[in-house]
Amino acid sequence: MKKVLLIILGILLGLCGIGSICLGGLALGAGGTSGSIESSYHNLSTPTVGYVSNPSEIENSSNLNKSGLNVTLKVDARNSTKPLFLGVGPTQQVNDYLAGAPVVQVTDLSFSPFKLTTTTVAGSVQPAAPGDQAFWVAKATGVNPALSWKFADGNYEVVIMNADGSVRTQADVRIGVKAPVLGKLAIGGLIFGIIVALVGLALLIWGIRTRRKLAPPTAGYPGTTGYTGTPGYPGPVYPGPNSAYLDANQAGPVTGYPPTNPYPQPGAQPPTTQPPAAQPPTTQPPSTGWQPGSPEDPTAPRP
Repeated sequence: MKKVLLIILGILLGLCGIGSICLGGLALGAGGTSGSIESSYHNLSTPTVGYVSNPSEIENSSNLNKSGLNVTLKVDARNSTKPLFLGVGPTQQVNDYLAGAPVVQVTDLSFSPFKLTTTTVAGSVQPAAPGDQAFWVAKATGVNPALSWKFADGNYEVVIMNADGSVRTQADVRIGVKAPVLGKLAIGGLIFGIIVALVGLALLIWGIRTRRKLAPPTAGYPGTTGYTGTPGYPGPVYPGPNSAYLDANQAGPVTGYPPTNPYPQPGAQPPTTQPPAAQPPTTQPPSTGWQPGSPEDPTAPRP
């Protein structure tokens, strides 16, 4: 039972350790030790004023930071034909600022593979320069701007547009998030998985090398109580006075076997009992001719 339990437990721990190693490796491959997950640069081009995130995409995003993840949004742009503006502002104020202007609203974003799901909102109004507005909680301007914003309480929108508020926005853009705790979790998962896998391997080897305990043999078996021979191996058996072996010429058991001392000891005297003397035979041989004293001499001439 112990052998089976050790093997099963070793296999289960080994599988758990391997799973943790795989998850930790994937997390490190995706975000590295810094916990950054981001797309590569992709070209975004629109004949409208610019791109605006859907408020539901980052609504109540403060829950990420309340859980201790400290997630930071990162947006980088390059190769633009005009100076760009990247900004994050409260949803209501951003909507009021862009009211009546043609924009592309982002409804979904995927990192791998990179994909934007968008909806175009028609309009004809050209807004004022975004940099002149005071409601932005984070902003960056230039040919190669880089925006970094830590998620906070409230509902916010992210805007990518030309710095002068004109139409036809074009640039190569990279979007990502950074959560340092993800890197720590990935490293911890790797270490935990390695330890658990090694413990499982040790238990598995222990279980394989453990010998099963056999049931004790019954009394009378060689090597056990009740057996008179050499422990562990059958000894010689001789019929004794109470043995069930019978002599062929006797009605009862054979007695006196085996002899107590079949070999003479040094200095022992030979037996004094002599065998009986031989007696002449009493049976007479048959006569083969005339014997003296017979009434007729066989050599005498006949008349």
